[in-house]
Amino acid sequence: MYSCQTVNQIDHFLLEERHKNRTKDIRVYRKADVGSDHFLVILKLKEEIQSKSTKNHKIVRYNTDFYKDEDIRAKYQARLEQKMLSNPVALELNQKWKNVEEAIL
Repeated sequence: MYSCQTVNQIDHFLLEERHKNRTKDIRVYRKADVGSDHFLVILKLKEEIQSKSTKNHKIVRYNTDFYKDEDIRAKYQARLEQKMLSNPVALELNQKWKNVEEAIL
């Protein structure tokens, strides 16, 4: 008791094996009229966002415990100020910062 009508499967979606687990839904919309014997096929996939790998990046940690000593901290600040004063770019930045401070106050 077969009817004379045959339904061919001509609407398929090819997907690589590695993306099979990302598939959420595949639907065929038969009522979408595109003027041919094909139907509209819609595939929904889950988006995979890859995070940046930190395996190869070494985290550098500095020992800052000796800065708790007041003597060492004062010497460090003095050396830093000396280097800043000998750098012309730093002098220019300091002058610009003073101008901004004066304008605000």
